Amino acid sequence: MSTEIKLNISLDELAWFDRSPEAGDPECICSYCGFVILEVDGMCRMFRKSDNTEVRLHPACLQLLTS
Repeated sequence: MSTEIKLNISLDELAWFDRSPEAGDPECICSYCGFVILEVDGMCRMFRKSDNTEVRLHPACLQLLTS
């Protein structure tokens, strides 16, 4: 399933990662704010198929970038 999201920032300005750790893992950091995403936070992941990388965002960061 694919959902289109319009961000108020260029995707090039976000950090892209080639690993997909679960929330709560110290390496699971937000692509926008750089803080660890905890299990209780939840998260949004966006994948780029061309190089198998992902952007991950706290729900609050996603809301900042879409409002």
